[in-house]
Amino acid sequence: MHDGDDAIAYLSGTGKFANRDEHPLPQLVLLDLKMPGKSGFDVLRWIRHEEATKDLHVVVMTGSEDVNAANRAYKMGANSFVVKSPTHDELVKQLREVKNHWL
Repeated sequence: MHDGDDAIAYLSGTGKFANRDEHPLPQLVLLDLKMPGKSGFDVLRWIRHEEATKDLHVVVMTGSEDVNAANRAYKMGANSFVVKSPTHDELVKQLREVKNHWL
């Protein structure tokens, strides 16, 4: 998704994402906290308050090692908080590990 507003539109199945055959609800959401428009925290709050999405697995992935952000994400219902690896190869490995763990 391009920004937080797009993420909510996709998850709610509205607008250009209305066709669930083409845009199915995911089993896992990888959520960046720093997005244009609505922040990752805004999207996480929305996910946890909507009946259709409240049970989705949400993994917050961010470049920040901010303990306060991690604690806030967990309090808001994130299933996991992962600090993104700085290199492409390490990030790909991390993403595989997240996928294998949650799916």
